[in-house]
Amino acid sequence: GAEGETLVETKNINLSLSTLGDVLAALSHNATVKQAEEKAPSATTAPTPSKNSLKPVPYRNSKLTFLLKDSLGGNSKTLMIATLRSTKEYHAHSLMSLMYASRAKRIRNFSAINLDTEGSSKITKVSTEIELLKQRLMQRGHEFENLRTLHANDKTEKIELKKRLE
Repeated sequence: GAEGETLVETKNINLSLSTLGDVLAALSHNATVKQAEEKAPSATTAPTPSKNSLKPVPYRNSKLTFLLKDSLGGNSKTLMIATLRSTKEYHAHSLMSLMYASRAKRIRNFSAINLDTEGSSKITKVSTEIELLKQRLMQRGHEFENLRTLHANDKTEKIELKKRLE
């Protein structure tokens, strides 16, 4: 058997896989409950709290499920591949893989495109402000050129007046 660090790692991996099984079970249960609610009219049947209520999903019980939270029950499309072996020695492992795959198959994720409406409006606002500032800068540039021309004309006029006075 495993000893030392290998034993600790093995325990942690088994704990994470067990928690993954719990998460998949909760998600598949919740998907089944939601599907039953959509099919049956809510006014004719009174839900029983134990069977038809949604279960909390224990994402935080392990690092693995916490990291996979968005992939398992979030806004994404998820694919699970189960590998099986046909030999007798791996029969139990193959059954566990099929159990995980069966639970994962019942999970329904609804992916949607995330739109940041506030962010895009802020970008538009900043872009508009930049354009206004560019226009003001060009206006000030033209005013400055006009003043420079007037100043140059004044200089020439002063020189001509000095020459006349002499």
